[in-house]
Amino acid sequence: NFWGCYIYKMKKIIFLNLKLSQIQPMFELHRFQTPNNDGVWNKEGVSIKLTIVPPVWATWWFRGFITAVLLGAGFIAYRLRIRSIEAHRRELIELVEERTTELSRTNGLLEKEIDSRRLAEEALARKAALTAVASERNRLARDLHDSVTQSLYSLTLFTQAALELGETGKSEQIKHNLTRIADTAGQSLKEMRLLVYNLRSIALEDEGLVGALRHRLDSVEGRAGVQTRFMVKPEGAIELPTAVEEGLYRVLHRKR
Repeated sequence: NFWGCYIYKMKKIIFLNLKLSQIQPMFELHRFQTPNNDGVWNKEGVSIKLTIVPPVWATWWFRGFITAVLLGAGFIAYRLRIRSIEAHRRELIELVEERTTELSRTNGLLEKEIDSRRLAEEALARKAALTAVASERNRLARDLHDSVTQSLYSLTLFTQAALELGETGKSEQIKHNLTRIADTAGQSLKEMRLLVYNLRSIALEDEGLVGALRHRLDSVEGRAGVQTRFMVKPEGAIELPTAVEEGLYRVLHRKR
């Protein structure tokens, strides 16, 4: 019958032309011819116009909207990411500046501390040098008073005695006093040489103990006519500590 044929053709059209994944707008015109109960066919037929409208998600404007939304979301995500990176970069810059300022302040404090310590060390060095100079000056004053001053006083007494004996004509006593004067003058000369040598003593760090002792014997005892013999055995020699070398050197250095 007519409706059976129509339903069959409609099912066929839907089956052949409609796909849920790809639905496009479509306009179709269907013409039907059917016989009546007497078997006479309708020559003009019946025309039926079908319009198939796709769903919203298949339209171009919906797809464009979705594309725009996706692009906008991507752009917003990109901007948020860039903003986060910029904020992190600013935080890093601020942190670096803060640490740099802190390091500069710490360096300034360290430089001030170093300067203050250097000034304190220089002050201590000057004080130690002044103390050493004062100690050496006192020692030289004691040496002059104990040796040279007494020798000069003895020369004065012997000279006065020789002058007094010269008026009496006692030649033997005069000769004895002159001999005493010569001996005292020679001894005074030795002591003065020793004092001068003390003023320009040799540093152990420059020539070592052996060189300092040899220089002392040549400069003082040798010029004074004292016979000395200095022997060194290099084999089996040991290196002495600086304090021990200074002690040994001072033993001979202060020896009269």
